[in-house]
Amino acid sequence: MPAAAPSDRFSGQNMADCGFCPPTGRRFRTQRQCGGCSQPLCLVCRPEVPGQPFRCPDCGGGSVEDALHMPSEAIARIQGTGAPVPFWLTLLQERMQTAAASVDDAVIPE
Repeated sequence: MPAAAPSDRFSGQNMADCGFCPPTGRRFRTQRQCGGCSQPLCLVCRPEVPGQPFRCPDCGGGSVEDALHMPSEAIARIQGTGAPVPFWLTLLQERMQTAAASVDDAVIPE
């Protein structure tokens, strides 16, 4: 059986822990790197927008975001630059709004 290609995109050797995820929360593994300093930077801390530079906070990319738990803040930042919002962020925001509305309507037995 042939060995796996060294460029296997899901290999542990080509992924690193994000350097900007908070130490108290989950640290995501990523292949993405800052365009300036090449530090690992996940899409939760900095959602990538096509045509815009992918920069970490140290290289002038703005503050670290939490797009997984607060997608509306990331969407506001992206819309502020006039760039199109990635579909996954819009979908995540809609799902969070729907989940919050359905929790309010839930009946809790006594």
